[in-house]
Amino acid sequence: MEIGKARGVPVMVDAAYEIPPKENLWYYTKEVGVDAAIFSGGKALRGPSSTGLIVGRKEIVVSCRFHARPNGGVGFASKVGKEEVVGLYAAIKRLLEVGEEDHYARCGRQMDYIESELKDMPFLHLTRHEHGSWGDEFGVALHIEEGSPYKDVRAFMAEGTPYIELSSKFDALFVCVSTLKDGDEVVVVEKSKKALAVR
Repeated sequence: MEIGKARGVPVMVDAAYEIPPKENLWYYTKEVGVDAAIFSGGKALRGPSSTGLIVGRKEIVVSCRFHARPNGGVGFASKVGKEEVVGLYAAIKRLLEVGEEDHYARCGRQMDYIESELKDMPFLHLTRHEHGSWGDEFGVALHIEEGSPYKDVRAFMAEGTPYIELSSKFDALFVCVSTLKDGDEVVVVEKSKKALAVR
């Protein structure tokens, strides 16, 4: 940051995953001293995934308007609809009014359930990851032993309905619960058990 400041170059932080906690909305600009911070409207904020939020120096925020209507250019094709703006506003309002404790509690319950249901599957080891491990990626990593008889678990989870995307993190397949709704963990476990059945 010091290098940019010394040369008059604005410093911006890609904080896409850094909400919650809600304090991060002002932490980077007020405490760290960066010029702007950019957050995803989706992910754990749970607003429309096509939206985002930029906070910081007024001139930087205002300059973003040049990419919106009525101006053409690169940003025109990526414009955000009015409905999505309202959805993002509602998500931010909820975060500021309610906080993130309910989010943390739900994630904890879902991870508890996944661990309890899958812990005895053969050739499988589980590790739990909570806030701070990787942005706001709450979830359970599925470590499959080398030489296990399982087929391609990730491909199986993505087949058919429901489509379930497992990411690759922590040298494992990762079940992220950050954006699941209540009850989704049951669906994930049911399909995971089928994927982990020795075939």
